[in-house]
Amino acid sequence: MDAQEHATWEEGVGVRGVRTHFYMEVLYQNESFRDNLQPTIIPALLAYGMLKPIKQKVVEGATLLERGQKALDMLRRKEISGERLVWRISEA
Repeated sequence: MDAQEHATWEEGVGVRGVRTHFYMEVLYQNESFRDNLQPTIIPALLAYGMLKPIKQKVVEGATLLERGQKALDMLRRKEISGERLVWRISEA
C-alpha cells in the first residue's frame, strides 16, 4: 500500500495507497471461497442473472497509439457511460 517508493513525486504531493481488490484477503482466509469463487460461484451468479458483466466497447485503430488516443478522446468527450473500453495491445 506504500505508493511513495514507486515514483518520483513533486514536492507537496500527498501520496496514499488505495486498496482495490480487498476480496483476495477473504479468499485466503476461507478455503471454500478460495476453491469455488472464481470457477463455480461467479459463473453460477452470471448464469442466474444475479451478476451482469460490464459492457465493453472495442476501440479500433491502426496502431496502439491511435487506439489509446481514441479511447482517451472518448473518455474526454464523455461518449461512454457504464462501459469498459478495450483495445488491442499486441499486433500478434
